[in-house]
Amino acid sequence: MLKLSHNYISDLIRTAIKSDIRISKHAAIIIDPKRPKWCRVISVSYNSRYNLDNTTRSKLTEKKHYTIHAEVNAINKNKKVIRSNKGLVLCVVKVNSNGELSYSEPCENCKKMCEKYNIKTIYYS
Repeated sequence: MLKLSHNYISDLIRTAIKSDIRISKHAAIIIDPKRPKWCRVISVSYNSRYNLDNTTRSKLTEKKHYTIHAEVNAINKNKKVIRSNKGLVLCVVKVNSNGELSYSEPCENCKKMCEKYNIKTIYYS
């Protein structure tokens, strides 16, 4: 069984603070517990904002800004390795404006994406 060390959580908090989202700063890490300790981390990322051009935006909605969830960013960073492994673990944290951990259960779409990539174990703050 994987024990999430204080180092992983501290690193995730520091990563979440990098997010350009003002209110909900999330970070995600994907770990392979079968690997040796020094190379367990497969991917780390945070949620971020992106803009769509006017043509694309008008096709979807009038919304100007969209966010990419930390879980999706982490998977997209290393899809090939993630797809070829089983038993990976995802850990997600949310940091509030005071720098404290907050509740951060992944949304249904992120859960489905994890399932698609065989990430069966999810921990969240």
